[in-house]
Amino acid sequence: VQGVPCGAIVIEAPERALSGDAETILATLDDLRASGFQVALDGGGMVPIDLSKYEPVPFTSIKVGGQAMLRLAERLGLSGTGAISTRLRFARAAGLETVAVGAESEGT
Repeated sequence: VQGVPCGAIVIEAPERALSGDAETILATLDDLRASGFQVALDGGGMVPIDLSKYEPVPFTSIKVGGQAMLRLAERLGLSGTGAISTRLRFARAAGLETVAVGAESEGT
């Protein structure tokens, strides 16, 4: 889009994409960040990846939650919140912005 600064555009990378050809995807994300784009990890996957292996962190923010993850947490009770807590700790340690997604319910 003409006239929109790159920094105003957030490109989302789904977590499940990193379980494939992560090397190529990470190189592309690095190129996008070097061009000034924001890159968000859409971390709503049912099987979370090990985020600690990504150094330097290629993301500017991480999306936490999603209906699938929230349903799993609800089904498992307190033990199901571990994946969400892990994401929040990772984001805090890496200095990433966090965005809660899918936290609404039918009543809201």
